[in-house]
Amino acid sequence: QRQMCIRDRVSAYGIDQAVLRAESLLDQFAPAIIIVAFISDDINRTEFHHYPWGMGNKPYFTHTNGELQLHNTPVPRRESQNNQATLLLRKALKKSILADKILYKFAFNWWRQVPEDIKAHDQGEKVSAELIMRLSERAERLGARVLAVALTTNGRIGDNTRIPALLELLSDGGVDFLDLVEQSKDLDETTFMNSFERYGHYTPEMNSWVAQQIAAHLGY
Repeated sequence: QRQMCIRDRVSAYGIDQAVLRAESLLDQFAPAIIIVAFISDDINRTEFHHYPWGMGNKPYFTHTNGELQLHNTPVPRRESQNNQATLLLRKALKKSILADKILYKFAFNWWRQVPEDIKAHDQGEKVSAELIMRLSERAERLGARVLAVALTTNGRIGDNTRIPALLELLSDGGVDFLDLVEQSKDLDETTFMNSFERYGHYTPEMNSWVAQQIAAHLGY
C-alpha cells in the first residue's frame, strides 16, 4: 500500500490558516490521516487580522451567534503609506544590521510596516476548537481521521498557557488529540533544554521524539 505524507510548512501560520489550507487540500489528496500540530502561540495568531511575523494581512474568523464567520478574504494587500523619500530611506536602512536592530526595538511598527491595531478579537481557543472540529467532521465524511497534536515550547516562542483550554474544548467536541506538552514533562531537564534551537524551534532529535509519540498514538 502506497503511503504519502504531505507537509505544508509556512511562516507563522495561525490555526485558522492551517485549517483553511488543510480544507483546500482535502479533495485533491484524499488523505487517510490529517495531523493538526500547534503550539500555544498558534492560538494567539487566530486573533489577529495582521500578523507581522507571518505574511502580514491574513484571513481570520470570529465566533458570532454560534457560528464561525470568515473575514479578510480575499486577503487585502498591504498598502504603504510612505512617500517616496521615506521608501528610499527604508531601503537604505535595510542594508544595515545595526539600523535593523535599533529600529526593530524602538520603531517596530514603522520599521515592519505594521498597523497600530492588528488584533481582531480574543476568542482564540473557541475559534481554534471550532475550526479543528469542522475539519474533523469534513474529514470523516471523506473517510479520513484528524489528530490534533499540542506541541510544547521552551518559552522562546510564547508559552504553553492556552493549550489546556483548547484541549478541553476539543475533548468536549469528540476530537482525537495528543497532549505532548504534558508528555514532555517526562523528559529530563537536560534533554528538554537541548531539544530546541536558538530561536525556540525544534532540533531534529525533538522532531524525532514528536514523530515517535504520534506514531505510537496512531498505533504504528
